[in-house]
Amino acid sequence: MFERIQRQMLSHPDIYGTATRINEALFHQSSIALAQIGPTSWMGKGAESAYGTAPKVTLIAVPMGGGYAVDLKIEAELEDKGIIFLGVSWAVCFPVAAVLLFLAWRDFSDRRDQLFAAAWNATQLGAGPPVAGNFPPAWG
Repeated sequence: MFERIQRQMLSHPDIYGTATRINEALFHQSSIALAQIGPTSWMGKGAESAYGTAPKVTLIAVPMGGGYAVDLKIEAELEDKGIIFLGVSWAVCFPVAAVLLFLAWRDFSDRRDQLFAAAWNATQLGAGPPVAGNFPPAWG
């Protein structure tokens, strides 16, 4: 419900340039800075929303033939404020909890779709060098 994975097959061989462009796009869109956690894996987390959820992004690039596959997973993590809202509303009035859960899901779905669009648009820039800008270091 609060998680989605999308895959793109890319034909150019520049895995790290593509990851850098995706990192820059996610940082612009939602202040998510990816950190490298493996040779072709990156992970980052965004700011908490009004409903107590924060987007967590995992990027995995898998070399294949003449290019590679990029898997982008975006999921919601329930933060402290979200747990408190859900717990109190569940204890006080179940319909309020159901409404809050629906609003959190709708908010996250909109944010998730915007993040996917930003990331995949960044992959369409080609295999050239990353766009210069005011971004945090991509990793390490």
